Order: sequence, then C-alpha cells, then structure tokens
Amino acid sequence: MNDATIFKPITDATDPRIIDFLAAWHENGRASFEKSYPNLNYDRDYVKTAHNRRKYIGLDDGNSGSMMLEKTTGKVYGIKGYGQIHRGHLCGDIEALTGVPPGTTGWFACDDAPPPRAPRGSTG
Repeated sequence: MNDATIFKPITDATDPRIIDFLAAWHENGRASFEKSYPNLNYDRDYVKTAHNRRKYIGLDDGNSGSMMLEKTTGKVYGIKGYGQIHRGHLCGDIEALTGVPPGTTGWFACDDAPPPRAPRGSTG
C-alpha cells in the first residue's frame, strides 16, 4: 500500500491530529524562544493556530503564517507568503513532525530550505 491509501484525510482544523501537531510544535519552540526572549510570554504571545482553507489548513505562529498542511495527504509545506504554499519546501508529514522530540531545532519553522546539492563531479 502507498501512503495515499493509508492516510485518512483531514477535514478541518479541529481534527485531533492537528491539535496534537499544534501542541508538539508549540512545545518544540518553547526553550529556544524563552532563551531568546525571557521578558515575553510564549504561551500568550506565540499561540499556534490552525485555519481551514479549501485544500489546505493554514498553520500560524502567533500573528504570522508559517506552514500549510495539505488535507488529502497530511504533508506540511513551508509558505511563500501568507496563504501561498511553497511546494518546493516540504517540511514533512504531520505524523512524523508531531513525533519529533521537544528541543529538536530547525524543522518546525520550515524557514531554512535544505542546502543545495553540489553539482555532479564537484569535489566541494
């Protein structure tokens, strides 16, 4: 079986998988945020939210868009601009991302694209 036949599509932002993802994403960013901004309240100021769209669920960090989840596949993508999916920037699938241990850096924000590959035959 392939992933498309196993994955049960997500219908809206209240799906338990979305709620679990938002909680994991929030906790994953806590240590870094509190270290960088000790005078701000992470739980109040940087709430993670999900918003229904036709084909995607928008995933916001505080007042900013951050990622988009494709409802039919569970794939999470970075964005080009608010509400504009960046298909070339796949962050992962919702189950795998939800299972990443707190404190793992870099992957939740999906801000850093993977490094470009070296051309074939290059030595560096």
